[in-house]
Amino acid sequence: MHKQLDLRAFSAWEQLGDQQAETPMQTYQRLRREIVAAEREVFVELRDTGELEEELLRELQHRLDLEESLLPDPVESEAEGHQDVLPGPQARTCEHLQVAPVEVPDAEPRECEACRHDGRDDWVHLRACLSCGHVGCCDSSPGRHSAAHFTETGHPVMGSAERGEHWRWCFLDSRVG
Repeated sequence: MHKQLDLRAFSAWEQLGDQQAETPMQTYQRLRREIVAAEREVFVELRDTGELEEELLRELQHRLDLEESLLPDPVESEAEGHQDVLPGPQARTCEHLQVAPVEVPDAEPRECEACRHDGRDDWVHLRACLSCGHVGCCDSSPGRHSAAHFTETGHPVMGSAERGEHWRWCFLDSRVG
């Protein structure tokens, strides 16, 4: 599978080499973001129709989240060379991520309390507020309780409360950190 991904990336690079506005890598990354977004839309539709079992939903969500997290943020730079493609350490953060805790605890118990309160058990992934520790379900879950918590409290940064995932998200600046 990795060889296929490498071949796809190298092929895209070669085919995009004549473009002037963005580097081939920027074009490839933009297109990968668009593909992931389209895949996520299909995922949400399948989730909402109940066509997939919970275990498969969790696995697909994990794979989409992982692929998205591996793509660097778009860089708006006029400079030439790799500095166009690879953002510096400050390009991927914001003031809220800089002051928020880096460590995100795993959710225990492993459930969305608000979903349970609503009589649901169909959340996909769990997110923890890094201001108060509130645990809610992700935006790919029907309840979207992490986003609701942000809307209610204004707490800007949450992180993945899933075992093995180590990322944070700033709602205010739409940044991964």
